[in-house]
Amino acid sequence: MNTNVQWCHIMKTKLGNNRIIIGGEVDCVETLDAGTEREREGVVELKTNLRVDSADDQNRLDAKMLKMYMQSFLLGVRTIVIGFRDQQGMLLSHKSFRPADLPRLVRGHAVQWNANDNLAFGSLILDFVRDTVRAETERWSYCMSQRVRENEKSLGAYAWRVHRTTNSFLGHLPLPAPQDAEQEYPVFRVSFQPPFSHVTVRYVTPYELGLDGRRQGRCGLVPTAFYLWATMPMTHLWG
Repeated sequence: MNTNVQWCHIMKTKLGNNRIIIGGEVDCVETLDAGTEREREGVVELKTNLRVDSADDQNRLDAKMLKMYMQSFLLGVRTIVIGFRDQQGMLLSHKSFRPADLPRLVRGHAVQWNANDNLAFGSLILDFVRDTVRAETERWSYCMSQRVRENEKSLGAYAWRVHRTTNSFLGHLPLPAPQDAEQEYPVFRVSFQPPFSHVTVRYVTPYELGLDGRRQGRCGLVPTAFYLWATMPMTHLWG
């Protein structure tokens, strides 16, 4: 077995008002409706858990099922296979579950959770991150615009760029020229303390990014080539 080989699944979905693209590693795939016109691949996630011999064992499994559900639901996983092992790690049995069935299986247990509540909480976290990043990026854009206006007095008109679509996340903001974006376009780091008791969005300074080379050929964390494709010179609007 080569554990370095991975199957990656990419999904475009929506959580609350947030449209998101999720990428994640999954364990394997299975063929569905083999030999028919509807033949396709379904994603399968493999998990292990200690054999359930007591109420405490069941509580731990119920708590783990929340993580299994969230991962599988968001990535479009069709089947979860849980292998039950003993204390020595020997596989004793296995059982398949549909992600949609997990909330029902924990209902009425000592450790129970509501899938809709957790998805709504995830949406609130994304709202917080988006609002914070938008506000901080707007502040950064304003400060840079002020500097540019001062420099234009002696250096001439600045080569601003704009988003290709005004429907983008920050489509209303003017964007710096690529050579300047490579130097200081804002990057943010999101961190949290499980179970999301404290979420932090922190501005990462250009100096920090330069320490590991992440500023080379990138505008923020986006490759410069993509930045050039996703934006256009402001003069094109009147050309």
